[in-house]
Amino acid sequence: MKICRKCNSLKPHSEFGVQKHQWANICIECFQLEARRRHFKAKYKITLEEYELLYEKQQGKCAICSCKKSDNRKYLSVDHCHTTNTIRGLLCNSCNKAIGFFKDNPILLKKASKYLQKKG
Repeated sequence: MKICRKCNSLKPHSEFGVQKHQWANICIECFQLEARRRHFKAKYKITLEEYELLYEKQQGKCAICSCKKSDNRKYLSVDHCHTTNTIRGLLCNSCNKAIGFFKDNPILLKKASKYLQKKG
């Protein structure tokens, strides 16, 4: 058993990673949480708490298709405008990729919608 230096919880060694041939000082759960914090701050300029507020506002659902976490991912993706870096909302992986494939272009998305509505 080992105490995590981040959460001060006593946990089995299996819940810690290995660094340079010795057990890490923080548990895997705390390490992953800290990595997410750093990622949100560096990439989107938001805190983990701001992400969680947005998640609650969307009731844990994708802003487009309303599904909850898809493709075996634990979290919804942060969707943002690549020009202004403004956050638009949280999307499932599929919707986030679809918008990316359409290069964030609403005209292309409208054309795709019209195409799908064709009878035939």
